[in-house]
Amino acid sequence: MRFGEGETAFEATMRSMNEQLKTLLDKAKVEVAQSPHLGLSFKTRQAILREMGPVCPTGTLGPGLIRRARLDCAITKPALPIWEAHYDSKDPHRMIQLAEQYLAGGCSFDDLWGKADAFRGGLDTSDTPDKNVAYQVGRGSVCAAYVAGADELLQADQGIPLKELENPEDPDHWDCAYWIAGAQAGGMPWEDPFDKAKYGQFWYWYLNVAVPEAWASVPE
Repeated sequence: MRFGEGETAFEATMRSMNEQLKTLLDKAKVEVAQSPHLGLSFKTRQAILREMGPVCPTGTLGPGLIRRARLDCAITKPALPIWEAHYDSKDPHRMIQLAEQYLAGGCSFDDLWGKADAFRGGLDTSDTPDKNVAYQVGRGSVCAAYVAGADELLQADQGIPLKELENPEDPDHWDCAYWIAGAQAGGMPWEDPFDKAKYGQFWYWYLNVAVPEAWASVPE
């Protein structure tokens, strides 16, 4: 990317972004500010993710999928110390590595998917809140790997109606950002403890930094 004279990397990123995505990000920041929990709805988040590029079929790569997968990897990495505080294994780290390797052509779809499925199957919730946030990091890392292989769940079909996409009750339909936001806040909004300020910090960072950087990672 070439910057104009006196232009920062961030300014160049924002200039390169399409107007629809800029508008969505601005509206999303207002939504976070007005939310009782300083959160961002699934509906708004999905609109932002769709605007990053066309959804790809399973096992294929395109600009939209690459941006969305890189976004998930980027938001999971800062949360890895939460996992490390409770578990010695490096499974979430491996999920991110596999996702990045797959995007770069360094591993097969079967290897990516098989290892993500194996880790997801071995994850367990815990009765203690501290272990619960580690679980949420684990789930977020699995989402990042799944998105690299099969993209985000953004389109309604016969099995999953739009209502379920916009307000999913099934945790298997929760996206990476939702899991990681909960982990960073000490738990989900309905759990105790839950840090509203940290929850808001995550979503503002997601909108102000993580999404623009993921967008800029694939030139138009």
